[in-house]
Amino acid sequence: MAKKSKKKAKPAPEGTAKDAAKKKAQASIKKASQVVKPYRSKLTKRELEEMLTFSKGLARASGALALSYYGRANPTLRYDNDLVTEADLVVQEYIRKEVDQAYPSHKFLGEETEALPEDRDLQEPLWVVDP
Repeated sequence: MAKKSKKKAKPAPEGTAKDAAKKKAQASIKKASQVVKPYRSKLTKRELEEMLTFSKGLARASGALALSYYGRANPTLRYDNDLVTEADLVVQEYIRKEVDQAYPSHKFLGEETEALPEDRDLQEPLWVVDP
């Protein structure tokens, strides 16, 4: 009876497409983590509590404004071909004005707008609103 020789599997040569893709993904992740710093609040606990109180009042007032449009929805197409109502636009503008008046240094991004503010400092507060 002849002995069967067991062949050892050869390791994959370095530089395979899989290795290249893995290195590229790791480099991309490393680059992304270096470019954008995570937001770290410079606000004190008291300032955050004041903003929370302001936000709650603003949400109630905005809700009442939106409710005043109940039954009068006239949707139109938005820049991205999504539907938007007059109430959405009015409520978002109301919120934007109130935030701007109370916190002039803060930036604002609403669902009905097209893009992030260009002059945005990533370490400053950004209000994100979806009326």
